[in-house]
Amino acid sequence: MSLIAAVLAVAAGAGVLWILVYGDDPWPPMVNTLLMAGATAIAAALFWALMAFSYRTGKAYETQGGVRRAHVLIALALSVGLPLLVALHQWQVGNLGHGPVPPGNSSKPALLRDSTQSRRWAPR
Repeated sequence: MSLIAAVLAVAAGAGVLWILVYGDDPWPPMVNTLLMAGATAIAAALFWALMAFSYRTGKAYETQGGVRRAHVLIALALSVGLPLLVALHQWQVGNLGHGPVPPGNSSKPALLRDSTQSRRWAPR
């Protein structure tokens, strides 16, 4: 979660700098360092805030006693289910393995296919 926030912060910062400050002119090298330092600070701060929140929430649940089956199932579903959904999506689009082959296309992956067969993404 904190890494996603850091990536979004870098993207937003770079977008603001590009639109309002530097544009298409060459950017000073200092900007990359500042963007990465900001992303690291945001990721670390959000990570520690989430850890503190999780610790307090866990301590509050300890007073209720015992492990609840529903909580274990939800944690398991989130821990396994979400990465599985991402992996299935990446497989479907062809980033993992071959993925499904649309009708009429070769069964070979795009990198092994003859480049003259398919010019789907070629500039026109």
